[in-house]
Formats: sequence, structure tokens, C-alpha cells
Amino acid sequence: MDLVFLIFKLIFALPIVLGLIYILFKISGNKLNKINEGKYIKVLERTQISKETSIVVVKIGKKGYVLSSSNNATEKLDEISEEDIFILEEEKRIEKEKMNVQYGIAVKSLRDKIYKFRNKYN
Repeated sequence: MDLVFLIFKLIFALPIVLGLIYILFKISGNKLNKINEGKYIKVLERTQISKETSIVVVKIGKKGYVLSSSNNATEKLDEISEEDIFILEEEKRIEKEKMNVQYGIAVKSLRDKIYKFRNKYN
């Protein structure tokens, strides 16, 4: 009987935790975007090449740079034109919007399943 009670508590707590995570992402996501928008230096992209080395695309003011970053040093590899920076930022924005839409669909699907589950057993 004790095991059944624990399973019931788990099933009851899971939607609450997922709901709190959803609310946290909604609140913090908008605030984090607004905080990062006004920055003078932005890391647009980072790709890990090896365990200790990565390639970083950085925007400083209106200029863009491709940097090689390792534990020992950071080197400038190339400069990026303003058009390329704009294209990269636009692609990132579109990808973020797609992710938000997919996240919204997943949350709506979960909500619908919970609603059906409640109606089924009520």
C-alpha cells in the first residue's frame, strides 16, 4: 500500500514540477534575451574542435571576428563582414523562434494528455 501511495505522489508531483519549469523558462527567457541584447560584446556561435580548443564567432560593436580559443591562448583567425553577422544573428533568431514554437507544442500536448487523463479518471 505504501508503494502505491508513493507512485501516486510521484504522478501528482510530476505535472507540478513540469509546470514550474515551464513558467521559469517563460519568465527567464524573455528577461535573458533583453539583458543580452544591449551588450557590446556578444558570442554568436561556439563550436568545440577538440577537448581544449574551440572556434568562436564574436561580435564586438558592429565588427565580427572568428577566434580560436584554447586553454593557453585566444587567436584571431578572420574578420566577418557586417552582412554575414546580420545573417548569422537572423538565423539564430529564427531558430530560437522555431524552438519556442516546438516547446509550446510539446507543452500543449502534455497539457492535453493531462486533461484527458483527469477526465478519464474523474
